[in-house]
Amino acid sequence: MADAWNSVAEAVRGLPGVAEALAALPELPLAVPTKFLAVAGAAALGYYVDQKLLISSDLLHSGMQAVALLQAKRHARNGALLPDLFEQSVARWPHKPCMQCGARALSFRQVDDAANRVARWGLRRGLRPGQTVALLMENRPEFVVVWLGLAKIGVVTALLNTHLQPDGLAHCATVAATKWMIVGHELAHKLPLVEKQLADMEFYIYGDGRRTRDFRAQAREINAGR
Repeated sequence: MADAWNSVAEAVRGLPGVAEALAALPELPLAVPTKFLAVAGAAALGYYVDQKLLISSDLLHSGMQAVALLQAKRHARNGALLPDLFEQSVARWPHKPCMQCGARALSFRQVDDAANRVARWGLRRGLRPGQTVALLMENRPEFVVVWLGLAKIGVVTALLNTHLQPDGLAHCATVAATKWMIVGHELAHKLPLVEKQLADMEFYIYGDGRRTRDFRAQAREINAGR
């Protein structure tokens, strides 16, 4: 056991800056118990290793994931759907930040309002629970907004990989067995490359009120501002 503590002490003394810090300490009038030094050294070593490997951060993250998973299972057993749980959060924290992307922040109320616009769009299109809509969009708040809005009316969202080449994109959209695709305006340039392969698909651009150029005239647009 003594050899183990000595090894810990040597490891601690070898850490950057430790030797200098120990040399700067005044001499103690009384001998410090070896076990105390060993425990202190082990604690210092543990702290150093944790700072390097972020072990405690990983454990905390894993613990939070486990709690979230257990809560999700409990809500599923009770028949609660995610849109219902989100609306409960909106009622509790309407003006608190829900999502942030760069300097842009959206409150729970703002996200819910945007999702409701998507839901109303789906109802106007005649979408029914259980049907599927493909989504091609970069990672941004509207990605979640579209998914949430469709979930509110029971519609499944097929998430398409934005890095797919034209053939792969057309294949995945076909496998999704859907007639509708919502496209972020930032990716509308990809659609002329696949529109012939997806001739029966109805495309809708999720934009900011301006029709995206370089896309076929019959493409419709979801105005994010309404």
